[in-house]
Amino acid sequence: MTEDILCSQTAEDALIGDLKAGRLPHALLLSGPAGTGKKTLAAYIAKGLMCKAAQSQDRPCGICKNCRRFDHDSMPDLIRPEVKSGEKNIRLEAVRELLEILSRHPLENGNRVVLIENAERLTPGSQNALLKSIEEPDESTFFLFTADSIRSILPTILSRCGIVRIAPWSIRRLSDEMKKHGIPQDRIDDILPLAGGSIGKALQISQDAHFLEDVASAKSIFFDIRTPSDIPPALKALRERKDRGDRILDIAEEETEILLRAPDSVQDPSLSAWKKADVYGLKHILDTIIEAKKYRKSSVGLIPSAEKVLSVLSEEAEKWQL
Repeated sequence: MTEDILCSQTAEDALIGDLKAGRLPHALLLSGPAGTGKKTLAAYIAKGLMCKAAQSQDRPCGICKNCRRFDHDSMPDLIRPEVKSGEKNIRLEAVRELLEILSRHPLENGNRVVLIENAERLTPGSQNALLKSIEEPDESTFFLFTADSIRSILPTILSRCGIVRIAPWSIRRLSDEMKKHGIPQDRIDDILPLAGGSIGKALQISQDAHFLEDVASAKSIFFDIRTPSDIPPALKALRERKDRGDRILDIAEEETEILLRAPDSVQDPSLSAWKKADVYGLKHILDTIIEAKKYRKSSVGLIPSAEKVLSVLSEEAEKWQL
C-alpha cells in the first residue's frame, strides 16, 4: 500500500500509528463506503501484525520472510472465511470452519490474524458464532473486519471492536489520484459527481467508455420510477439500450447496495430521494434485482426480468411518497 494514499486521512494515520506503537485492539472494524481503501488498509495492518521486524515502528518492513510470504498470499496463520463464488452472505459453515482452525495451535510462532472482508455479509448466526472468540481472544490472535456499513452488524459484535470509520474521499483527493492514473481533466470532471467519494468506483468508471451513459440510463429507467404509469416508458427506454441491458441492471444493483449499506455517500439527486425508504424497502428492491439477474442467467428475457423490478420500485416509491 502506498503511503501517498494514506497520508491525508487522519483516521488512517492514527491507526497506522497504533500499529507501529503495538497498541492495536484485538478486534478492529474498518467501516466506510466501498472503494475507499478499507481492504487495502486492512491488508496493510494484517501484514504489519505478522511482520518479523525487530522494532514495531518498522512494521510492516516489506523485506522479512513473513512480509514476503504475505505478499504472495502464503501466510499459514492469516485466516479468512471461505466464501463460494456467487454467494452473497458469509455462511455459518464458513465461520465454523474458521473457528475450528483457530481452536488448533498456531502453525508458527507469532500473531494469527483473522481477516473478514465485507463483514456486513455475515449472517446473524455467523456473527453470534464469532462472538466468544472476539470477546476472549488469546494474546496473539487479532480479528480484522471491513464493512461498507455497520447497519447489519450486531451490537454485540460492534461493542467488542475498535471501530474506525473511513470517510469518502474528498473531491480534491479523488481528482489528484485520477490525475496520477493519467485521466484527462475533462473526464475527471464528468466522473467526480458519480464516484460518491470512492476511488475504486472512479477508476472503474474511467476504464469503461460506456459507463457514464449506462449510469444515466440506470438512473432514468429504474430510479426515476414513481408510479405504475412510469413503467411503460421505462421499458421502452430499456429496449432501446437492450445491448447494454444487463450492465444497466448491474448498475441498478450496485446503486441499491450503496443506498442500503452506505447512504451517506450518496450525493446524486436522482438517488438521494430513495434515502427516504427504509432498510426493508431497499432490501426488497435489491432482492428483486438479484432475482431478476438469476432469471437472466436462466435465459429469461431482459424486459420481463426488468418489469418485475420496475413494479417493486413503483410500489416502494408510492409507499414512501417519493
